[in-house]
Amino acid sequence: MERSPVSTSESEPSLTPQEEFDAIASLRKVFNEQEESGKLDEALQTKKELETRMKSLQERVNPLKIEGVEDLKTQYDNQKELLQQSGLLETLTTGELGIKAVDGKEYLFPTKQELGKQLRENKEFFHQKAEQGFKRMLIVPRGLPLSKLIETYKQTLLTKHQAGQLFQITNGTQEAVDLNTEEPVWVWDKLIDADINGTLVYDPKEYSAENHQGKTKQQILEERGGFEVILVEDNPTIPRKGTNQTINGRKRLEAYQSPKQYQEILKTDPQYQGEQGLTPEAWLTLAIQHLQETGTVLDDWNNGTDSACYNINSYLPVSGCVPLFYWVRSYRRAFLNGVHSDDRDSGSGFRPTVRIKS
Repeated sequence: MERSPVSTSESEPSLTPQEEFDAIASLRKVFNEQEESGKLDEALQTKKELETRMKSLQERVNPLKIEGVEDLKTQYDNQKELLQQSGLLETLTTGELGIKAVDGKEYLFPTKQELGKQLRENKEFFHQKAEQGFKRMLIVPRGLPLSKLIETYKQTLLTKHQAGQLFQITNGTQEAVDLNTEEPVWVWDKLIDADINGTLVYDPKEYSAENHQGKTKQQILEERGGFEVILVEDNPTIPRKGTNQTINGRKRLEAYQSPKQYQEILKTDPQYQGEQGLTPEAWLTLAIQHLQETGTVLDDWNNGTDSACYNINSYLPVSGCVPLFYWVRSYRRAFLNGVHSDDRDSGSGFRPTVRIKS
């Protein structure tokens, strides 16, 4: 099987973290001696080197840092474990964890160093977004077939139900779900294999058949690789219209707009600069992990508080539709549906994200 090349722009350090720590300790002694003997110019240069090496060591030991988010490293480790437990990660020919994607290539799980570099290069932006509620990391194995993610979601629902650990929330109270075990996930026929046959595109610039400028999954894999890493709001609820929640100068986007209207808001309103929506792969990854962590269904359309989720970072040009995913209580199952990009509903919104790794 062909394996995609994996490289990083940062060269491997010549010293281990412990060796670097010892070297810094020795350098600190040199600095103290220079200062005591009055060699202030030399001491100043040594101090600068100390600061540079200490910062570099901190980034190596804990590269995943966003000011305002305390547990990013733990989130990374948990995501890796949950994806592995779900069967979405596997051991590759290199012996490392990753995925075998729809293009027949292998893609390594993103490293902490790789993600840390992205965070450092845009630290002010990520700090601002963290202050506005974007504190949950989501690592999306987008190179997998959509069908595999759907099947994994289905099996996670069934497993939780069989264990008596599947819930929905009503007025803040957790209730057991009587799952439709015959068909726990309903899938719109136009979504079936849409990522394989190219009828589903990603990152559309507009919702039109002629000028959407979106890319197929094959193109995304060639250009960006098999994983996407994003931050989502730590509040899992998509608020209904009139909720009026503002966090550090940013009003949370509410339901009751069309996908086309949401796309225009992201383009024109400065408070949402740098934000985007989900893809079907990202929604399914989030729904699976939300179940694993809380046992609760995501985007419970009927409870009067949550909303269905337009996955506005994807589009089906032939039908003019955007994927819409949600949970329906009366049918006791999830719906992976699609609606026209002009349609809107009081119970439908979208979940904004910011990208760490595109």
